[in-house]
Amino acid sequence: MKNQLSPHFLFNNINVLTSLIEENPKKAVEFSENLSHIYRYFLEQEKQDVVLVKDEIAFAKSYLELLKDRFEVGLNFSISIDEHINEKYIVSTILQQVLENVVKHNTINETEKVEVRILSKENYLIVENNKNPKLKAANNSQKGIDNIKKRIAFFTDEKVVIENTDKKYIIKLPILKTV
Repeated sequence: MKNQLSPHFLFNNINVLTSLIEENPKKAVEFSENLSHIYRYFLEQEKQDVVLVKDEIAFAKSYLELLKDRFEVGLNFSISIDEHINEKYIVSTILQQVLENVVKHNTINETEKVEVRILSKENYLIVENNKNPKLKAANNSQKGIDNIKKRIAFFTDEKVVIENTDKKYIIKLPILKTV
């Protein structure tokens, strides 16, 4: 059930890197380093089903920086996590799956901006974003969300909570108390 690194992820980011090399070599180096950190995290987590929240948050920050390089002013993010959950656990690379869904389902550019917030509340890690639905709806098969729910259900009876309104999408991921 473990999520695999999407070929689209690599394709999109190699294209971004290629254009940055010509436009802004210094930014291309930073982008390449972020991409390297993300790929290394995937390789390290390949055999781990759960990780410390603090490690998953550090990964999500690198991933969001990569997305910010790709979408520039169209994407902004903030992360606000309570210190006491840093040593608790969460399903490995689950935030990447959630963030990939944000990109998949929203138009993101300088006029249609997406704001992503990652925060913690009680025993949940929460990812919320405003919505700019793509004109041509992305394949809305719910496979991504179903996969997230199944991966989490393997480790806890706590449910993934989703709030989907016209303006906002919020997903609450249960934090695991123990491994």
